[in-house]
Amino acid sequence: MSNQLELAQQQIEPKPDILGYLSMPIAVFLLSLAAIFIRLSEKKIGSNATILNRFLIGAVAFGVWNSIQIMRYKLSTDFPIKPEPYTSHDIILFGVLAIINLGSLLSWAWSINETSVANANLLHNPG
Repeated sequence: MSNQLELAQQQIEPKPDILGYLSMPIAVFLLSLAAIFIRLSEKKIGSNATILNRFLIGAVAFGVWNSIQIMRYKLSTDFPIKPEPYTSHDIILFGVLAIINLGSLLSWAWSINETSVANANLLHNPG
């Protein structure tokens, strides 16, 4: 009986995920380069166009990912999770979130034009 209890306790103990610990600093570093790249790209197309391109690239990437997930679900018989359809409440929340995020990024792009990259990042990330 005690052997089974010890075995169960050993399986429950959390193990550190080294990939998570390594990917977090890399992600923070790459996100910190966004303002610098916007500053560099404003000489060619402007910061607002760069923000639009970021949204378009993200929309295409997530659209392709969603299409792949739908095809996996349709082709596989043992797919574990059935996708749930979006409700009107979900679509409204997504629209509100998109408008707020757009306003945040546009004000950030404007502050990059008016101040330095460091000041724009301080204004954009108050926390």
